[in-house]
Amino acid sequence: MTTTQTVDTFINPDAIKAKIATGSITLAEVTRAIAKPESPALPVAVAPLPSKITVGQQKALTHLEEVYGVVQPEEVRALTDAEVVELMEERLTLDEVEKVATARKESIKTAVLNHIDTVVGDGPRNKEGHVLTPTKVESVDHQKAFSWEVSNRGGSIDAASLKALEESGDLSHDDYLALTDQVRVVNESKVMLALQKNPKLLDVLAKAVTGTSQVGSLYVRKA
Repeated sequence: MTTTQTVDTFINPDAIKAKIATGSITLAEVTRAIAKPESPALPVAVAPLPSKITVGQQKALTHLEEVYGVVQPEEVRALTDAEVVELMEERLTLDEVEKVATARKESIKTAVLNHIDTVVGDGPRNKEGHVLTPTKVESVDHQKAFSWEVSNRGGSIDAASLKALEESGDLSHDDYLALTDQVRVVNESKVMLALQKNPKLLDVLAKAVTGTSQVGSLYVRKA
């Protein structure tokens, strides 16, 4: 069973202004909220990687039960040479098993995201071509779900982008000076103070914030 959640990725401008007025938001949070998402590259369909286990990895999987937790000191003490050998054998075995698990988890992720792409259809996509729409894919037998969650990488603001707004006429010279320090760099406290005095500046500053990328992460959650 697949359920799709629609959420507003960006904070409502009125909510941002309310937080600015009360001083309960930082400049970094403001720029992250008002930054526009970058245009993704042309989506490319990706099929799951074929499941392959090498001879060494197969040996490690078989060997794991024999070596797992053999050395388990119950007190703080020195290890014997034989225990060091046992621990090294276990660690090298675990490294091989980890390679198998990591590769297979990546293939599972691709298969699930391809499913989500098919079910959701149109929408913004990440650089791998997967739709950036928060979605849950439930496993009825496990009471758990694959959860595709979308977030924003924070945008930033600098003096050069503010200067460009001044030169284009979007930002007055007085406001430009009020937002920056000599040599012209953005002053966070001045920006927040100016926004408190003039909330309409938020709409102008949005033009100076560098683009932010929407990124997706796949988790296993309770259904």
